Amino acid sequence: MGVERYFIEAVVREGRSHREVARSAGVSRASVTKLVARYHEGGELALEPRSRRPGSCPHAVAADIQSAILELRQQLDSAGYNSGPHTIRPSPSFAPPGRPFGGHHLAHPQTPGPDHATQPHKRPRCSFVRFKAALPSEMWQINFTHWRLADGSAVEILNYLDDQSRLLLTGDVFPA
Repeated sequence: MGVERYFIEAVVREGRSHREVARSAGVSRASVTKLVARYHEGGELALEPRSRRPGSCPHAVAADIQSAILELRQQLDSAGYNSGPHTIRPSPSFAPPGRPFGGHHLAHPQTPGPDHATQPHKRPRCSFVRFKAALPSEMWQINFTHWRLADGSAVEILNYLDDQSRLLLTGDVFPA
């Protein structure tokens, strides 16, 4: 607190002008005036460095909304559903509620941390090798999907694709 004390000694105790003190120290007159005003408001303790953190954050999520979102995410997660930010977004115009919750350890990190599970990195696109048959019916692809019908019964859908033309040769449905 050396420079601040010099400003206060020169202006308050010696009676020098703000402009003269600012010119001799190589700072603006406004900064000397601001420091002297702080001294008159709070004394020596007011000269301590203050936090530069903003007083408010206009895009911050209110605490009650934040707790409601956290509760909803916990309910969805315990029920086995996706609890990501895009699942619980109230409307398309509202920003996804994911960013404000970094301190709640709900985001899955890409690299392992001391208290987080490891999530593997995605493979780069350049590592994918596309294979394609040269002639039709040279190679087929078989694909099956588990599906639940409207009446609740489970079925498996089996599709046969021609690899060269991507033509669906046949599709069969079997009860699961």
